Amino acid sequence: VKAFTLAFDSSRSFNKLRNVFSLSTTPVKAATTAVIDAAYLLNEREESKASVKALTGLDDDAIDWMEQKAVELSTTMDESGLRIRQSASQIMEAYMMVGSNKPELLESKEALNAVTVETMRLATASGMSLIKSVDATTTALNQYGASADDAARYVNVLAAGSKFGAANVEQQSAAILKAGTIAAS
Repeated sequence: VKAFTLAFDSSRSFNKLRNVFSLSTTPVKAATTAVIDAAYLLNEREESKASVKALTGLDDDAIDWMEQKAVELSTTMDESGLRIRQSASQIMEAYMMVGSNKPELLESKEALNAVTVETMRLATASGMSLIKSVDATTTALNQYGASADDAARYVNVLAAGSKFGAANVEQQSAAILKAGTIAAS
């Protein structure tokens, strides 16, 4: 019994020591994880910047401006109270997708930003993926020859059509792609 009690006390002491050690290393683990995560996000954003620069041909100042806009968008709410849910890296990739689908926007960082913001608003409001939102918005703009200034109006029409009509945004986009040329003329 005495040996059992001694072993039990030793076990309890060991468990207490282990818990103290575990508690003292938890902040270190958390800090290390936070640093690794931050480095990963920074690297991801740098890769996105390089890709946007390669696609657009914009200078470093324009790319830095777009990155700053992406950071702002990822952390704030827009004027209408809509919260953009994409990270800065995802927003940089959205710039690339919008620019690829509507190349004339590559001439102006402001125009590219404006259309990208509208595609993200559509994605958030409709619950669709950013890729599908980019496709829907740029398809409508391209089919009707609309400019970046018209992006908000087109996004609002697509969203309202989805809300009050029988077709969701993706279905509307497919219809616009098939019949848009005829309808535009």
